[in-house]
Amino acid sequence: GINAEYGDNHVREVKQGKMATPKRVAIVTGAMGVIGRSLTVCLSKQPEWEEVIAVCRRPLDFETRARHLPLDLLNREDVEKHATQFKNVTHIFFAAYQEKEKLADQVPPNLAMLVNLVEVVSKSSSVLQHVSLAEGTKWYGCHLGPFKTPAKEDDPRTMPPNFYYDQEDYLRAKVASENNKWSWSGVRPNPVCGWAYGNPMNLVSAIGVYGSVCKELNVPMRFTGNEAAFGVLLEVCDVELLTQVMVWAATNPAGANQAFNVSNGDVFRWKNIWPAIAKFFQLETAAPQAISLSYMMSDKAELWNTMQKKYGLQKIPFKDLVSWGFADWVFSREYDFANVSKLRKAGFNGMTIDSEEMFLRQLHYLRDQKIIP
Repeated sequence: GINAEYGDNHVREVKQGKMATPKRVAIVTGAMGVIGRSLTVCLSKQPEWEEVIAVCRRPLDFETRARHLPLDLLNREDVEKHATQFKNVTHIFFAAYQEKEKLADQVPPNLAMLVNLVEVVSKSSSVLQHVSLAEGTKWYGCHLGPFKTPAKEDDPRTMPPNFYYDQEDYLRAKVASENNKWSWSGVRPNPVCGWAYGNPMNLVSAIGVYGSVCKELNVPMRFTGNEAAFGVLLEVCDVELLTQVMVWAATNPAGANQAFNVSNGDVFRWKNIWPAIAKFFQLETAAPQAISLSYMMSDKAELWNTMQKKYGLQKIPFKDLVSWGFADWVFSREYDFANVSKLRKAGFNGMTIDSEEMFLRQLHYLRDQKIIP
């Protein structure tokens, strides 16, 4: 007979006294983004993932056993050309994203990339088990202004356009049309913190570059939002934790066919952790001053070039390091957080990260990698 043993979040089948781990083959899209990079690194380190296919158009800039596949996901023909490479794929981790200024313009490309890949893989692979979708708190309208908090996964939708709605509706309908042969899951983190080259919508990079510029110019490191934003309760999500949640939901029946809010598991106020962040740069703080970093940093590229030479930093163009508009948005938020009880109740117990420690750990990483001095 066959006994099933549940451990390490996957099923091991014991056949004829011989342990056989089911083969897992993953496609990770957006593999050079913050989430995709972390997923590629994480899955490549786990032996049960026999193969990891990292999809992105740029070459990978990090060590991994994953196989790079430079697909144009917007081009259905290009995806179909590679169909034979997908016949053993069991899991898709979808973290590709195309930025457009207008919300309505974000829908067609972000939906098309998902549809093109899922349609081709689900036809090519008879062993597809799960599609994991990286979403975010834009689901609740955080980009539109204050929303009901703590946000819950079943809160009513806001007025579209919102490409997350289109992507999730497509997956729900596709799974139903294929008689639930495979499942899907979605994750909705608050601002994701991690590093990836050429991904400027990154809070830790913004803090790292801003603090380094303050240090070089010998000015105190002020919080650049207003007094209300300085004191509001907030949450963030470490990308490594988000990766663990995505893998858990993709390989665990309790995670199937639903979405989960994800955060570090704690809340913080900028006013309480800002002194520790300033201390990292050996700087004093001063009273918050609501300034636009987009405006104030627009003339700092030349200074950064000088600092790169002076401190032997990686030669990353200033514009590719930080999206100052994104930093301005995060530092001006006066509304709070999502409810993560659903994920805990489903059995994931890893949301135990101290956000202040995470910021300092990730800033140390940027310094070690010679991204900041």
